[in-house]
Amino acid sequence: MRRRRISLAGLALVFAVASLASAPAPACAERVAVAPDALRDAIESAWRLRAPSGATFEIRTLPTLHHDDGDSIAIDVALPDPLDAPGRRVLTLSCRAGERVVSRGLASGMIRVRSPVWIATSDLASGEALSTEAIEPHDQWLERADARIFHLEEGRRYRLTRDVPSGAVLSSRDVTRLPDVEVGSIVTLVSRAGAAAVEVTGRVRRSGDVGDTILVDNPLSNTLVHARLVDARTAELLAPVSKRRTGAEPQPRQTELMP
Repeated sequence: MRRRRISLAGLALVFAVASLASAPAPACAERVAVAPDALRDAIESAWRLRAPSGATFEIRTLPTLHHDDGDSIAIDVALPDPLDAPGRRVLTLSCRAGERVVSRGLASGMIRVRSPVWIATSDLASGEALSTEAIEPHDQWLERADARIFHLEEGRRYRLTRDVPSGAVLSSRDVTRLPDVEVGSIVTLVSRAGAAAVEVTGRVRRSGDVGDTILVDNPLSNTLVHARLVDARTAELLAPVSKRRTGAEPQPRQTELMP
């Protein structure tokens, strides 16, 4: 019978494998959950650092985050964007041990935004110009965006499109914003050439706001002209559009501009 020869190296390998098979497995670190109060504190702290004025955040749900027992951890909070949009929002929480994220989850909450609403202090009639003396502001907390809320822009003019009783909240559907100049308005049309300026009174044919290009009848040249609206009473000539009529030309007012 032939004997099988086993080298010393082969015997060493056999014993090493046997030793590994019989060795006990290393103990795993126990996983523990982050205390909910710690998650809540992290969210509230992050919100205080970045919260816009007039906005609040109410926490509704928290995730369960785990880490190895004994870890020194930190909680990172990714707030929703934008922070001033009312409604139910979701944010991400990360549990970090040193530079390593060991767990991550989602929290939810409600952003509320304070927005002024306008209350009629007397009966308002359709077709009337809206007077700021006939309305007063009240704060209201919104849990969702509402396009029906009327936002009063300083310096703008409005006209009522329907009746609004005293004490009612003014809606965006109750008013229409008026342009700075309307069709039919009279403006001073200014034509500049170097240091000289020629002024003539013209009637607006296309309404617009300050900075817009409007259409104006130029009685000096009997043409319809483009003009840039400088303010609610003045427009600066840009270019003629078309011949409008013939007849005696009015005398312009010419002024010398100081250099």
